[in-house]
Amino acid sequence: ENYAREIMQLFSVGTSLLNMDGTPKLDPNTNLSIETYSNEEIESLARVWTGFDRQRIRGNIEDYYKTNRLDPMKIIADWRDFFPKNNLYGGYIGDGVELCSNLQEQEFLKKGAQYRLLGSSTTPEMHKEFDFDQVKSSKRQLVLDSTSSMLYNELCNSVNGECTFPAEVSISDDLICSSVECDVNSVRIVKVDQMFFEYMRKPCVEFLFYNNAKTIKSLQNSAMCGNPQMTHASEACCDASSLASRNCRYLGERMTYDDATTRCEENQKKLCSPVGIDTASCDECCQDNQDYFWTTVDCGLYLNVDGEGKVAVVHLPAGSHDTPSHVYQDSFNFFRVTWPDGGHFPSLSNNCGDGACQLLDDQCFCAISVQEERIFTNDEEAQRNNVQQILHDYLHTRSNDPATFGPDEYVEPVLLENGVIAHLKNAVNIDYDIDTIFEVNYHGETKFFRNMKSTVTIVQSSGAATDFTFRNPPYFMTLSRAERRD
Repeated sequence: ENYAREIMQLFSVGTSLLNMDGTPKLDPNTNLSIETYSNEEIESLARVWTGFDRQRIRGNIEDYYKTNRLDPMKIIADWRDFFPKNNLYGGYIGDGVELCSNLQEQEFLKKGAQYRLLGSSTTPEMHKEFDFDQVKSSKRQLVLDSTSSMLYNELCNSVNGECTFPAEVSISDDLICSSVECDVNSVRIVKVDQMFFEYMRKPCVEFLFYNNAKTIKSLQNSAMCGNPQMTHASEACCDASSLASRNCRYLGERMTYDDATTRCEENQKKLCSPVGIDTASCDECCQDNQDYFWTTVDCGLYLNVDGEGKVAVVHLPAGSHDTPSHVYQDSFNFFRVTWPDGGHFPSLSNNCGDGACQLLDDQCFCAISVQEERIFTNDEEAQRNNVQQILHDYLHTRSNDPATFGPDEYVEPVLLENGVIAHLKNAVNIDYDIDTIFEVNYHGETKFFRNMKSTVTIVQSSGAATDFTFRNPPYFMTLSRAERRD
């Protein structure tokens, strides 16, 4: 909390909102200066500073306490707070960042994809490292074909027939996949001759709540919920046996639920809910025993609401398993959300939403559903507000440039009266939908946003919706795997 407070107070925004001439903005009712932040913001932003640790002591440092006070601290991903962080404007730090589910297929081959040279080491710097014997792990990384891979050529950066292996590589143009690259949707580490590169996926966020959750399990008897649209787990394929097999392309590979289903079908098997993995038949993929695999069983995704209206996500996977503590039913990982109508939320005073939620101790345990809807329906609605108001109050989900979706995907753009440009997905539908993209130029930077909002609704046991809602919060760190990259 001290870091969060002093970064704001002394090194950035200060304690009072200011006019353009530097004078304090005054509250019209009290004539006192308006505070930039409150203790609620401090408590939320303190979570940003979790997960730091000192670097190992260096031999050329003399220190009485035998600690490294010279090198920058490092982040231990598993120590990091996973959950959404509020900003100072009633939103979230993840606002304005692209959804991971909206990234292009095989983003690792697209223009602008970033790679960092690891040298001769196969140990990732920004991804999770697994407990397996690297000598025996031929699938520790994806091996690029030197004769056909366009990605190999980019990373090799040949000069006079010799690879120069740049320290950092930004892909210059969209590449066509080759060989095993065509079988995967993402990569972690790739091998170029005897050198290794780590793929650095661009920053993206997920929504914390979603529909149609599936149970994901690990070989260590841990289970939680996974979003079928996200790469939260790997494949586990069954035939007549109650044990599943794995056929990963590299250790640590993850995929969406649909891609896992396809992987199984390619091997004449089906995605299933196995009692375990047949380690004798799944090659080296089973060394990845800490990671999760998809099952076909539904998972219960709920939330707890405390007396202040803060919420904590709860996963109730099917079967008897160990659920990770950060999504367990008695978790204390509460964070702030914005309830409409001045903070109307299930509480003890209204019998947990007139019985819509269950009273557990001093909290309300609630079922939820998620709705994705369009924000604006037509030109008239979209041009009522100026650019700053639109970005602050409405558009929170970043998008790719419509040009990246192909020449025929979006029609000729429409310039609105407030300077915003609307890109409609097809010429047939003249109304806006959730795929409409708004192009906004703000402070000299061009940004693209989807015309979409995601809302979490508390539902009754019958499934009927209540009037308790809040905006679905974005977050950076996948709950089932902590990565330094995120």
